[in-house]
Amino acid sequence: GHQGTQDCTSVRIDSRMMSDTMVSGRHAEEGEMQGYHDWSARNSKGWAHSYSRSMGLRKTQEDEIEIVWSGGVHIFCVFDGHSGPECSKALKAGFARGLCDKLAAVSFANRPQVEQVIRGEVQAFDRAFLSDMRRRGELADGSTLILVAIKGDKLVCANVGDSRAVLVRAGHGVPLSEDHKPDNVPERARVERAGGWVTKNTTKSYRVNGILAISRTIGDLQLKDLGVLTCEPDFVHRDVTPGDTCAVIASDGLWDVMTPDLAARLATKVVGKDAAKTLVSEALNRGTTDNTSCIVIDLRRTCSDDAPPPRP
Repeated sequence: GHQGTQDCTSVRIDSRMMSDTMVSGRHAEEGEMQGYHDWSARNSKGWAHSYSRSMGLRKTQEDEIEIVWSGGVHIFCVFDGHSGPECSKALKAGFARGLCDKLAAVSFANRPQVEQVIRGEVQAFDRAFLSDMRRRGELADGSTLILVAIKGDKLVCANVGDSRAVLVRAGHGVPLSEDHKPDNVPERARVERAGGWVTKNTTKSYRVNGILAISRTIGDLQLKDLGVLTCEPDFVHRDVTPGDTCAVIASDGLWDVMTPDLAARLATKVVGKDAAKTLVSEALNRGTTDNTSCIVIDLRRTCSDDAPPPRP
């Protein structure tokens, strides 16, 4: 991708223009939204992508999607909140834009430096949010964080929690993240070393200290103060190659009912402006009850100056 010259001001305007077109069914403030950003020559205005969000059968919407483009870097984030919408909303409002500016100054070929920048921003956000919650006497609000950042033909995924990203390569779903679940052997060992415990509750899900079904989060003051949770992200780096169709980023509302390969097959069929909406609709058809958010990034032009074909 060409190093973009847009600054954050024009990004904000662009985001607003996109949000004008992203309401579907219920209004965006009631939790439903969708939209599409078209391709540009050499990705000079960012990578083409679609996004979609549904409340499912929940009474509240705790998922948030944030997409920021600046200085040749495009960041795509999904935040899946729990125990309230405060943390995911704060992430949407205050995380990706500052990170985008910092990543614009870094070569994505220098993977340790990229990780250091992202890790630093995640930790700083978590500290600030926990301090705000402590001041307000709120204990429970938390969120997952998953992001995919792209610069040129280099892609990095950073993950905290159980939202998930998949690279669609030659029709198959190649995982870009691994869920941080309490029953994962290394996760459980880390929780227990910190003095916590993992139990299986009546719904058969494993929980940290009997409370939380993920072992790494943003927020969650009560468990963070006990030292049993971490916000440490895991990273996966990939070079985008000509056989890569798209990347799918989604909250667990989608992955609870869909394998990476099924998501890859569906996304390959419909890559373009309806891709994210199609995946979310399929998750609802398959019986997901959770809030479901999805972003599909069209990668077909990363290695070419031509317009993408209408279908792969």
